[in-house]
Amino acid sequence: LDASGLRLRLAAEVPGAVLDDHRRWRAPLVKAASRLRLLGWASILLSGAAVAAMVTLAANAALAANAQVIAGLRLVGARDDYIAQAFIR
Repeated sequence: LDASGLRLRLAAEVPGAVLDDHRRWRAPLVKAASRLRLLGWASILLSGAAVAAMVTLAANAALAANAQVIAGLRLVGARDDYIAQAFIR
């Protein structure tokens, strides 16, 4: 949009007419929308971090609850990948 050219053409054809391209009103809305988008991304990242922390803590709790079983399996010679597969099953 060539606002200055349009203003000149409008002034030539309709004296006293005013062209309002809404830049003054649109700028704060665009700024607020960009901040809202940033807030959305921050909340998504925070939720992802919380999910990762919960999964990690749940895995640690499951392993801690079965520490004696894991120790017994290691005593009979089980490797870590076998123990991990047993817990996955």
